[in-house]
Amino acid sequence: MNTNLVQRTISLFLLAILLAACGSPPAATEALAQPTSPPETPAPTATQTPLPAPTSTPPTELDAVFYREIETTSGKRFDFLRFWPDGNVALNGAAGADVQAAYNSARDSLTPGNSNIATGTYTLKEGQVTFTLKVVNDVWAEATGALEGGKLNLTAKILLPNPATETWAYARAVFAP
Repeated sequence: MNTNLVQRTISLFLLAILLAACGSPPAATEALAQPTSPPETPAPTATQTPLPAPTSTPPTELDAVFYREIETTSGKRFDFLRFWPDGNVALNGAAGADVQAAYNSARDSLTPGNSNIATGTYTLKEGQVTFTLKVVNDVWAEATGALEGGKLNLTAKILLPNPATETWAYARAVFAP
């Protein structure tokens, strides 16, 4: 119960006893002795709290798989780039009738530090991805490019076995990681 209401009720009760002892009319004593209900508090009104302005801060890490399809003489091959939030990246490919079947074949090999595939580390700053891939301990490729929506367009400098520069266009896999 509200402390002010209790104090007020006690004060009115004591005043009523004092007035009764002094001989005031019974109607006045009864009116003073009855507790009053607390004043009604208005219902809270909803206030509009302004939302913070959305920021367009680009991400600094990825947790995704990107793929590209490569036509070969023996059929379709898909290359997969797997990025982890901790800065690791892995590249491996597999043949398959479609991208999902190929990914199912390659998925278990796409692990950081797997010495049987190309792995490395990446940085992502303002939509620009840069990474170096190694096979065993040899640098195999260095790549840079832009991440735009679900696309990753890269320029890769192949160092082993035959130096070359290639353009790689990857799409984000919606079925992975």
